[in-house]
Amino acid sequence: MEIRNACNTFVSEGAPRQTPELRHGKGGLELIVSFTPAKDPEADAVFKAAKRGPTTLIVFPSKERVQALGEEDGYLVLSVQSEADAKRVERLLCF
Repeated sequence: MEIRNACNTFVSEGAPRQTPELRHGKGGLELIVSFTPAKDPEADAVFKAAKRGPTTLIVFPSKERVQALGEEDGYLVLSVQSEADAKRVERLLCF
């Protein structure tokens, strides 16, 4: 799944849940991010892909890959290796 405009697709959230959020999951660290509340075709496509299960996101323009584990209550759950990796992913996704 390609992400061509991360700044329009993902947004920080302060309530009811603060995102991005880093947590320990079953398989390691997970980064939880929110989608834009505006209708956006790319955000819709990423959300649908995540609902189907694990998928690889390719973030442009760098073409770096991020593993999406799935969707949880309207949020995207990403796999990260460390806090530093989470910060890298946050920068990739325009946070």
